[in-house]
Amino acid sequence: DTKWDVILVDGPMGYGGSDNPGRMKSIYWASKMVVPNGHVFVHDIERHIEHEFSRRYLEKDLGWKRFDIAGSRGDLAHFSKSRISDVEFPATTDELRNAGIILSHQQIASVMAVLQKKHRFLVFGVGNDSKMWSSGPNTHGSTMFVENNENWTNKVLEAQPSLDIRFVDYKCNMAEAFTKY
Repeated sequence: DTKWDVILVDGPMGYGGSDNPGRMKSIYWASKMVVPNGHVFVHDIERHIEHEFSRRYLEKDLGWKRFDIAGSRGDLAHFSKSRISDVEFPATTDELRNAGIILSHQQIASVMAVLQKKHRFLVFGVGNDSKMWSSGPNTHGSTMFVENNENWTNKVLEAQPSLDIRFVDYKCNMAEAFTKY
């Protein structure tokens, strides 16, 4: 029953074969778990499943608008009732790249722009950017990560034990995407 102010869908993997879980359930659950005036960001929106499920559950069902933020390694879509204004993000593009972070400087700045001190932030997917998200502007709020790869979860927790990461088994795959949902 927990509702989240900001949700970032950046997992599970949406490529690599039809037996991967894809992001269908992440997008669906984001539409159910976000507060009425919240924000949902979906990475790799140019891919078919991410595009179609976001259109169905975030645009049609919630009636939200889509604002795209281009990136060199996958576009990010921002779904909300209104557009956010740009903010400055202190890290440089080189610093992000050197840290192995895939999202672009502008994409990160867009997510950071909506995070407030006491916001609840849910991230589908754990990556090199997890430490950055957990220490972002919502320092008095909470950040939780959901990950479907148990080995990866354990590896990240060894390096960053303070992260709140929950393992989930999606029990579906991309081949079932349009027949089940």
